[in-house]
Amino acid sequence: MKMTAALALLAAAAIITPIAATAIDYDWIIQIADRMGINIPYADLTGVNIGPYADLSGADLSGADLTGVNLFGADLTRANLTGTNLAGADLTGANLNRADLIFVSLSGADLSGADFTDADLIFVTLSGADLSGADFTDADFEEVFFSGADLSGADLSGAYLTAADFRSADLTGADLTGADLATALFTGADLTGADLTGADLSFVSLVGADLAGVYLAGADLFGANFDRANLAGADLAGADLPDIYLGRANLAGADLSGANLVGVYLAGANLVGADLTGADLTDADIGGTFFPGADLTGADLTDAILRNADLTGADLTGADLTGAEMPDTDTSDTDTSDTDTSDTDTSDTD
Repeated sequence: MKMTAALALLAAAAIITPIAATAIDYDWIIQIADRMGINIPYADLTGVNIGPYADLSGADLSGADLTGVNLFGADLTRANLTGTNLAGADLTGANLNRADLIFVSLSGADLSGADFTDADLIFVTLSGADLSGADFTDADFEEVFFSGADLSGADLSGAYLTAADFRSADLTGADLTGADLATALFTGADLTGADLTGADLSFVSLVGADLAGVYLAGADLFGANFDRANLAGADLAGADLPDIYLGRANLAGADLSGANLVGVYLAGANLVGADLTGADLTDADIGGTFFPGADLTGADLTDAILRNADLTGADLTGADLTGAEMPDTDTSDTDTSDTDTSDTDTSDTD
């Protein structure tokens, strides 16, 4: 049976270390490695059971093949993992604080509850990895792939995640407050109940994403694409959403009070029971949108396109509809008291 010198070393370490020990001491391994002429960086350690709670703080494991390795609860603080292959590894609860993870593969790895605080993750592949409950506070990400990963309950607050790939990822209940997510891909991702307060979501793709009950207060959503996204019950109060794409999005029961929706595209969207009090919908395209029971009290709909919109039972008290296009719009049971409809096209309006 073929075994590399590095494998032999780790196997010996596992045997020599007392069974009751909780970790293999990295410095001790290095001393033995030096005597044996073994270079730990770039070593093939595939499938080695290094053992739970191993102390690898400050270790240089750059370029090593650690596929499927057991590093449960390991201390990898400030470790150099550049170019390391950790696909399928068990890093549950591991401490990767300030570790260098550049060009690292962690596909399918178990990183649940791991600590990545202040870590550098550049060109890292985390596709299909379990990152549930992981702490990425203030971590630096660049060109990171999270597609299909489990990030439920993860802490990504303040993280730099520009252009990250979150397609089909599970981000339910994740904390993304203040995170920089500009140009990131969230197509088909599940962000149910996630907190995106104050996050930078400019030019992100959220096509078909589930954002039910998400918190977006103070988030920058300029140029974001929400086509067919589910935003039911989302908190968008006071959000700055000019010119964004919300076509066919589900915004039923969402809070859009005081939101800036100037020039927004909402054609075919579902706004049943939504709160749009005081919202600015100037020049918005709302053709074919469903507003039954929505509250548009004091909303500004100047020059908005409401062709074929359904406003059944909506409250438009004090709303400004100056210059709005409303042909074929259903306004049955709609409260339009004190509504300004000057120059409004209401031809064929019910």
